[in-house]
Amino acid sequence: MTEQKRERGIKVLVKRKIRLAEDKTNSEGIETYVQKGEVITMSAAEAKKFGNAVTRDLPDAEDD
Repeated sequence: MTEQKRERGIKVLVKRKIRLAEDKTNSEGIETYVQKGEVITMSAAEAKKFGNAVTRDLPDAEDD
């Protein structure tokens, strides 16, 4: 049996503009910024690294 480690992600709400890690740059090599108010998925370690810039408290989904 092979050991496979599955990367798990958590959804977080961005509370202020953040820059993602350098390994997550786009195809042109430009760093990726995430604007305030966006919901993204990241690892628990990344969420801990960003501290108060992100929160696990997500807004209620608005159904139109």
